[in-house]
Amino acid sequence: MFAVVVDVDYVGKQQLKNLLKQFGNGVQLRPTYLVSSGKGVHLYYFLQEPVQLYRNREEVLAELKEALIRRLWNDTSSIRPDSPNIIGIYQGFRCVGSQSKLGVDFPVKAYKLSENRYTLEDIKASIPSCKVDLAPLYEKPRRKSTVTLEEAKELYPEWYEKRIVQGEPKQKSKKQGGTWVCNEALYEWWKRKKPKK
Repeated sequence: MFAVVVDVDYVGKQQLKNLLKQFGNGVQLRPTYLVSSGKGVHLYYFLQEPVQLYRNREEVLAELKEALIRRLWNDTSSIRPDSPNIIGIYQGFRCVGSQSKLGVDFPVKAYKLSENRYTLEDIKASIPSCKVDLAPLYEKPRRKSTVTLEEAKELYPEWYEKRIVQGEPKQKSKKQGGTWVCNEALYEWWKRKKPKK
């Protein structure tokens, strides 16, 4: 992840003025870029260093983004302050130069507001009373085993017999490319259904 991006919707002229004033006087953290998306803005907070998106980090990053959204989306920045759009870290955004919600005559435009690049600690520090624990972001992900097959034969004889000798497949979900782990009858039923014309 190279940036934390927040979407603030229902932004009129006065709300945009309020946001820009708050960025200028330090009430809100000044984004690197502000993107006009039609009826709202996308605020891009570029990171000093990219964050690798291991599964053990997703929840913490989503919590931090939600806290930032709730900080930025308020009664001065949005016509609908009680309707913040809480979407996780994988939210997609309109591309700069593409058509906005307002139509082809109103393309999505980007405005550079600063040279700033932030750490996740900077973002957290900009949110008063933020209780998001960033510690899990610094835990190393589990690595694949370095145990050789000969060592595994000694250490895990039952596993070795099933997987290596008998050739049983690894038990993974179908989505992960593994074997069937659900009721196969359901799958067979779907195969028999005729597609609607």
